[in-house]
Amino acid sequence: MSLGPGKPHQRRSIVEAFVDTNSASKTEESTMFNVRMTTSVHRRLKLQAFKEHRTMKEIVEQSVVRYLNECED
Repeated sequence: MSLGPGKPHQRRSIVEAFVDTNSASKTEESTMFNVRMTTSVHRRLKLQAFKEHRTMKEIVEQSVVRYLNECED
């Protein structure tokens, strides 16, 4: 298993990714931003995403939403 940059491991099918992407874009507009993080954190995130059959984007977005919800309390 390679965790090197530029070689994402696709655990989900192309159809699943297409459906997820298109269904999300129909419900709410999205935007992109870049985040700098240490190589070790990036590697851990990538490995965890692989283990959970999820994308890093899904994990990061879920974490940000959880954080924002906690801030509102």
